[in-house]
Amino acid sequence: MKENYVQALLQSIEVGVEPRVALQNLMLVQEKRGHMKLYRGVLQSTLRFLEGRAQDEALVTVTDNSQYDSYKSEIESQLAGMNITTTPAVQINSNLIGGYILESKSQRVDASYKQKLVSLYQKITQ
Repeated sequence: MKENYVQALLQSIEVGVEPRVALQNLMLVQEKRGHMKLYRGVLQSTLRFLEGRAQDEALVTVTDNSQYDSYKSEIESQLAGMNITTTPAVQINSNLIGGYILESKSQRVDASYKQKLVSLYQKITQ
């Protein structure tokens, strides 16, 4: 469903709708259908696509360079599964706590400690 919203947003921008208006329309449609929880993800996926990362580039987000080195073989395995042969760009984000996030071809692999803790918290509080 999120990908449908991303495609619709991209198409409306491509046909000449002002981006501000396209985003307002997206928000109205998602509010009407009760899909506002998807809004942030739609924006992130759209931005990633527009930045060109959706083609054949990969981005790895880690807490520091040593984390990248420790997960390098695992990341390379994930990239091979996505048919990516280029070396990924590395982004540092200290909010991750540990692990990594790999983004490429509109795919996202979140192997961060933060995501694991959030998932555990959600399971416990349900």
